[in-house]
Amino acid sequence: MITSFDFFVLNNIQNLRCAALDAVMAHMLPSTLAAAVFWIAVCAVMLIRKDDRPAGVKGLLALLIGTVVFAVIMKNCVMRLRPFMDENGLLGAEQLLIRPPSGYSFPSGHSVSSFAAAFSVFLHKKRLGALCLIVAAAVAFSRMYLYVHFPSDVICGAVFGILSALAANAIVNNVVKRTKGKEYENKLSDNS
Repeated sequence: MITSFDFFVLNNIQNLRCAALDAVMAHMLPSTLAAAVFWIAVCAVMLIRKDDRPAGVKGLLALLIGTVVFAVIMKNCVMRLRPFMDENGLLGAEQLLIRPPSGYSFPSGHSVSSFAAAFSVFLHKKRLGALCLIVAAAVAFSRMYLYVHFPSDVICGAVFGILSALAANAIVNNVVKRTKGKEYENKLSDNS
């Protein structure tokens, strides 16, 4: 059921194909490594300014959580074939605009990492975060356009990325709260 809906949406996205979109989509963080490096760089830049440092730390932690839990462990547990590998697929590996990616399809690692980092930024800075979320959505859409992920891979990847960001936010906030609490207690005992 879900696969037939996935193929329906995915195959209809292929009707959007044109030379201009092909060029943009094929170069929009085409590899998992490129996506990881891009989002790590975004979070690393956030580390420069003291006010933005918590968002950078949260973003990097969210990337780590999302990558390990969802893009590695879950992906290897579910073992879903990519659309171009499925016999019901519209396109085969030889028709892809990019080199066929290896590994399994569910969830989309690009979507997990993009939304993990982008939502971490959004929790800290709404305007910049909104821009990051637009980039994340474009990256996620590119995975369907390129016929390397199903819509459910991308949607779940986005949800898992957001969950990773929320988990990282809670963890860092808890550590900061505990650390500041201890610092405050230490200051009180020093004044006694």
